[in-house]
Amino acid sequence: MKAEAIPMRLDAFDQLVEEEENHRASLESRLSLENIRTEWQAYAALLNSNLSRMALSNAELRLEGKTLTALVGTTIDQNNVRAEVPRMLETLRKRLHDTALKIEVVLDDQKIAEQAQAARTVRPLSTKEKLDKMKETNPLVEQLIQKFDLKLND
Repeated sequence: MKAEAIPMRLDAFDQLVEEEENHRASLESRLSLENIRTEWQAYAALLNSNLSRMALSNAELRLEGKTLTALVGTTIDQNNVRAEVPRMLETLRKRLHDTALKIEVVLDDQKIAEQAQAARTVRPLSTKEKLDKMKETNPLVEQLIQKFDLKLND
């Protein structure tokens, strides 16, 4: 089956192109951090993958000009967010009426440090360490030890 050519005059074609461009220009950009967060969360909620959904939900978003930066705390989150960037970018550009939007996914050193701190296991303090902490908190503890000639039982 052969495709039919639709006859159209050049000035009619130019007019259609101009109308489409005017329509696109009339769609005012809704690009703001608040709108991006709303659309980002809506997109994340539709994902089937729990890892991707959590990675998108946990990302901290920042907007500078037309560049959206997603700060993540792990390389796994970074990879999951990057995997969604093409579809996410298309969705955000359509819904926010701004084709110049770009997305960067960056590992946040502060988030990495916070997660490392939370992951550390805290061992119980020894008797000497407890005493040292008490001395730091209240220097009069040292006087009390000397006055009553107290000793540590190890």
